[in-house]
Amino acid sequence: MEFQKIYNFNPGIHYIKIILTKNLIDCSYMFNTCKYITDIKFINVNSNNVINMELMFYKCYNLKNLDISCFNTSKVKSMYCTFAHCYKLKYLDLTNFDVNKVENMYYMFSNCINLINLDISSFNTNNKDILGHIFDNTNNLQKVKVNKNFFDKIKNYIEENKLEIIN
Repeated sequence: MEFQKIYNFNPGIHYIKIILTKNLIDCSYMFNTCKYITDIKFINVNSNNVINMELMFYKCYNLKNLDISCFNTSKVKSMYCTFAHCYKLKYLDLTNFDVNKVENMYYMFSNCINLINLDISSFNTNNKDILGHIFDNTNNLQKVKVNKNFFDKIKNYIEENKLEIIN
């Protein structure tokens, strides 16, 4: 099966374990609108050259568990809408994400309406202009683990929504 742009998976498939040694470069739209999938786990995936994660999990409405801890994001330039509309995600651990080269994080977590805890403590970027609408409609978000540098970029959102910051 080609792991580039997997559209509308079979409704009987709910769990995907991805074990790839193939060198991924473009992950955009990979699981776009895979509305039946509840669990995705990447294992030993060679993601060292990935440059695009736009809309990767966009509209994965039923996705509850996502393990991308093995992902290397050091070369990624776009994370536009990467997790947008993942309605059932409650927790997302992105401690391994290196976003230094990312140029677009617009709407990255928008409409993750059940997201409660988010660990983005590894996020470090000098450009706050890439963060537009990053947390739109994440009303249930309660705890965000964030470093000082990134906190300064999203401070207004955090204060407006009275989020608990974990350092």
